[in-house]
Amino acid sequence: MLSCGAAATPATLCRGLRVRVGVHAGVPDARDVVLNATTGRTQYTGQPLSTAKAVADCGHGGMVLLSSATFAAVPASQLQGLGYVLNMGEYKFATDLVTPGAVYQVITEDLRPRLAVLDPELRSVTQLQLGVLQAPLGQVSIAFVNVVGASTLLAWDAEVAGRALQLFHRRATELLMRPRANARQQQQGGRVQTLAANEPAAHGGGELAAQDQPGYVVEMAGGLCLCAFPTSASAILWALHLLDDLLMADWEPELLAHELCEEVRALLCASSAPWAPRPGSSTTASEPSRLVMDVGAGVRGHGRAGRRRRHGGQPRRAARELGAGHAQHQHVGLLHVGAALCRRA
Repeated sequence: MLSCGAAATPATLCRGLRVRVGVHAGVPDARDVVLNATTGRTQYTGQPLSTAKAVADCGHGGMVLLSSATFAAVPASQLQGLGYVLNMGEYKFATDLVTPGAVYQVITEDLRPRLAVLDPELRSVTQLQLGVLQAPLGQVSIAFVNVVGASTLLAWDAEVAGRALQLFHRRATELLMRPRANARQQQQGGRVQTLAANEPAAHGGGELAAQDQPGYVVEMAGGLCLCAFPTSASAILWALHLLDDLLMADWEPELLAHELCEEVRALLCASSAPWAPRPGSSTTASEPSRLVMDVGAGVRGHGRAGRRRRHGGQPRRAARELGAGHAQHQHVGLLHVGAALCRRA
């Protein structure tokens, strides 16, 4: 029971059997619907049944969960009439038969207090992206990432540019969850990792790495990536890892042939500064991007998407600082940090 004082009426959150429900919409293959000759009843098999079961299996008792296909199939007006629809994040399910994707929880106003005792992270699956209940609140840090010339690249070759942007989205999202996946098991040898592991005294890298926490995707579309972090250190680490990761990504030769994504190399002397690129590596490679970060508060719900949306001056300040460096192409590949975030890092 949940109570807010002697005068408050206790609310029953759970009682009796704990039931979890998974819902999936769509039967694309007619062979998945058959008549059972023994029972004389219709039987559903294949992908629809596997998906519904996988979604149900990752829930806790007391949850009603929807697959992304179900969420997309229900009109917005009907979703609003159901109560609260929450994006619980993206997951890789326990079975390889089901494609990874977003999972949504539906809960009525009467059962909303149950959220206080249910774990926001689902069970028996690998989480690929944080959900709305795990989004940082309060004095958060915002990272505003922009791919330079995204519209120009899409107009040049929509397929090649589209695949490149998908790779950019995938790398950015994977790095957001990196702290939870244990960074020690990831690929070694990056400049950021070396700095954090070996130079804590000179650069504060050890203290920074200790504050590394997962980030939350506010918006990701086209050449835009907007993320929120619980600490300034985690935002900075993610941004540095992203720039390092994009430099070594497996870009298509056609993309690298474009002037916006061409590879630039430089010969390095043995006495190069510790922050210089690795010998023989590119100093600039696609996707050319700019990252701007600021810190502040401001959260508003987004009913249709089931996600949190940042509002107020904080994202606008980040976008304004990004626009200030937009006119000069040589500013690509740099990380710009707002004054408020510098004071908190």
